[in-house]
Amino acid sequence: MLASDPIFVMNTDAFWPAGQDQPLERMIGRFEAEDEAVVLLCVHPRRATGFDRSHDFCLDPMGRITHDYGAPVIYGGVALLGKSWLADAPDGAFSLNDIFEAALEREALFGVALDADWYHVGDPQALAETERLLAR
Repeated sequence: MLASDPIFVMNTDAFWPAGQDQPLERMIGRFEAEDEAVVLLCVHPRRATGFDRSHDFCLDPMGRITHDYGAPVIYGGVALLGKSWLADAPDGAFSLNDIFEAALEREALFGVALDADWYHVGDPQALAETERLLAR
């Protein structure tokens, strides 16, 4: 049912302020430069509010995502992937982490670092902290 290829998949419980950065174009550029890639928006933990883990992945100097080499980054809730990655997806809800891990195994998982503050507002405490910071 999806008309475009590739597609952006975006979470709705995280955001960055308008005008601070426009990473989607960089994500498209990275996707076009790689074969069968999955490209994730990555956030450096020092720029993140409302996130309680140290990091999700590492981003190496060449823009590849690894588990253990490079700068620690948080998955920023935006992924760009070709529809072929969804061919074996189960009916109903499923975790994108399965696709991310498969791409990582194929060395096809890449990242683009967000150059902006990032806010995760998926729980009441994070939302309150974000509202406090943005009210300044």
